[in-house]
Amino acid sequence: VQFPQNLRPGQQVGSPQQFTGRVMHEIQAASSNGVLLEMVGDSVAKTLHLLFERAEMTIATSADLGDMEETCNAAQSRNIYVCNFVQGVEFELGRFFEGLPIQTASRMQSPLQAARGIAEIAVAPIFEGIMQAIEARILKMHTEFANTSGSGDGEG
Repeated sequence: VQFPQNLRPGQQVGSPQQFTGRVMHEIQAASSNGVLLEMVGDSVAKTLHLLFERAEMTIATSADLGDMEETCNAAQSRNIYVCNFVQGVEFELGRFFEGLPIQTASRMQSPLQAARGIAEIAVAPIFEGIMQAIEARILKMHTEFANTSGSGDGEG
């Protein structure tokens, strides 16, 4: 899976549904053989760890995520995309893994928990920036109101 800033010309970004569909297909193909299912489960867990590690590194390289303007900057847009991708994968596979044998499903818990943490760190600075911008605008409105209402006839 390539995240937007890592794409080479001509490559397309896959959707969470495409990625999870491939994972589900591999697991279903191996489900009739317990040993093979365990091996595929281990490979899927490693793949998810790598995917989510890459997502975390992508997010970590973003600068100025909290600086809010009228529109999202490129880093903010990328992090929102990565967050949506990670959450989509976590949601789809989380539901699918519930139907697997307990040993295989338990191997998937660690990468899914990592996905939840990544989604949080991806967008937290953006929301913090939004809150700071709102607070600054409210303070500015109060200051302007105090300046206009206090400079008149002494009432206010």
